[in-house]
Amino acid sequence: MATIVAKHIPGMKEPVYYYQRSCRVKLHPSDVGKGPGSGPSRVKTETIYLGTADHIRDRCRAGTPPQAVHAKAFGWVAAVLGMIERLGIIPAVDRLVPKRHQGLTPGTYVALGILAKLCAPDKSWRGFGPWIQKTIVPERWELPSTLLDSQNFWDHWDLLCPEATLVPTTDEAPLLETDTILRIEEAIWDRVQTQYQMRLDEVLYDATNCFTFFQPETAASIAQRGHNKAGRDAQRQVGLALAATRDGGFPLLSLVYRGNCHDAKLFPESMTRLINRIARLQHDAHHLVLICDRGNNSQANFQALMAHDTTDSAIQVDVIGGLVAAHHRDLLAKPLKAYPYTYENLRVWTGERTVYGLSATVVMTYHPGLAARQRRALDRQIKRAHGALQEYWTTHSRGSSATRQAGLAKLQTKLRGGRFWTVSVDDHNRLQLRANRVARATRYQEQGKRLLFTTDRSLTVAAILSAYNRDKVQVEDDFRVLKAPDLVRIQPLRHWTDSKIRVYALVCVLALLVLKLMVRTISEHQLGMSAQVLKQELADIQEIYLQMNPTTIHRVLTTRSTIQQQLYDLFDLNKYAPERDSTTLPLHTANG
Repeated sequence: MATIVAKHIPGMKEPVYYYQRSCRVKLHPSDVGKGPGSGPSRVKTETIYLGTADHIRDRCRAGTPPQAVHAKAFGWVAAVLGMIERLGIIPAVDRLVPKRHQGLTPGTYVALGILAKLCAPDKSWRGFGPWIQKTIVPERWELPSTLLDSQNFWDHWDLLCPEATLVPTTDEAPLLETDTILRIEEAIWDRVQTQYQMRLDEVLYDATNCFTFFQPETAASIAQRGHNKAGRDAQRQVGLALAATRDGGFPLLSLVYRGNCHDAKLFPESMTRLINRIARLQHDAHHLVLICDRGNNSQANFQALMAHDTTDSAIQVDVIGGLVAAHHRDLLAKPLKAYPYTYENLRVWTGERTVYGLSATVVMTYHPGLAARQRRALDRQIKRAHGALQEYWTTHSRGSSATRQAGLAKLQTKLRGGRFWTVSVDDHNRLQLRANRVARATRYQEQGKRLLFTTDRSLTVAAILSAYNRDKVQVEDDFRVLKAPDLVRIQPLRHWTDSKIRVYALVCVLALLVLKLMVRTISEHQLGMSAQVLKQELADIQEIYLQMNPTTIHRVLTTRSTIQQQLYDLFDLNKYAPERDSTTLPLHTANG
């Protein structure tokens, strides 16, 4: 029995209080029972000093401080989880890649991969398990920590794209693709179309490459040396082609290909898969405008594209693209007074011409600012070429005149500004460098100009320029997001087999899709902010675990700013939060 007892201490004006609890205990621990013969016992009294009445009041007002405080990532993680669930990524994968009812499903590992790329892009798969224990995910999804190591990811990703079924890529067959990966992308886009009704009649297409740190003996056939866009030509690389919607740049199709394959060689197969996908996602599609860059240009590519019939329906395809200036010198030679139109800050000429065997509208633009920048760059190249040629002639003074001149001619062809100099040697074996004024004047006249074309004769000049100059950069922005260290971080690729590279690319592209849909959500509600700012604002919302005693904790969310509260409501994060932001749970719940 427990009670509070007041005692008057001599010399004190106020009584002090004690907590007292009395109970009978056996003298011998082995004795049990309360009746006669159960063994001798004695009364034991427990006394705890509580203090004066004022002291007890102050302690009650102050409350009991927690014994420990833990923080877990909440805001950004919960928002990503919500978008993954909204798109139905887990059931879409599990329908196409079934497995026994044992452990986590392949779809769960794909979703966890997306979560890792958006929330912890700097973590390796080996470090994923310890990181995710510091988030709300294990509790919300009931994830056992024993199934979150890197080997579990490899095993389940192999179900999506078994290594044994892959045929190594070659120069003749550079594309690494499986039907399962295509069907997974398509199934997720079915859900996207249901919820967002994206326009698929105008599509952006481009390709990039991602470098690796593979050793030469690594067996991945898809990783080859080539011209790397990050300047890492010495490293093996993997190519990634991306088709994205013009309305927002949402990744519609991703293709992984051999790192040394030219973009134009991949183009026909990419278009076949793209048109088939559009036909299946939008059954009434009959017209497609493809916006692509000059790297895909060839007569065979475009003529095959114009006559393309899919297996599901016939879709008429038109192209908006760029032209290589060197192939149309006669157009570049036109004086500025022949440009009859203006569009924003551009001078514009337009006309009809046969391009790659197709009748097309050609648009040529002139931008004075671009011309000035290009002229400055050219002048620097010419100056560097002059110095390099002089240096070569001086440092190779011991060789014969014929050998030196041959080396000089070879160097001149390599230098960007070399052809703007006329090189000769006088009778005294001295180098003479004279400006090639004709070549310079021709280049100066061409600077600031850009050539575009379209096979869609109904498009206006404004529509052509808007599509190529303004909207095409969205797919380039997609590549920047994929490669950004703090967003998706697709490179450097650290997967060393063809199948794992392909699934990893799928996960990164799906992470890009999730991120761009989240940005679209906030823009629709007039909350204009970049992906980096959105991530930072939501990442500041954390869930705090207050351990009050060995068996009980309280969960609360950190205080939210006005903009954080708007984002909290917009992404419906309350469904992942503790009820009323405060609750009492068994201790094992907090520890996950």
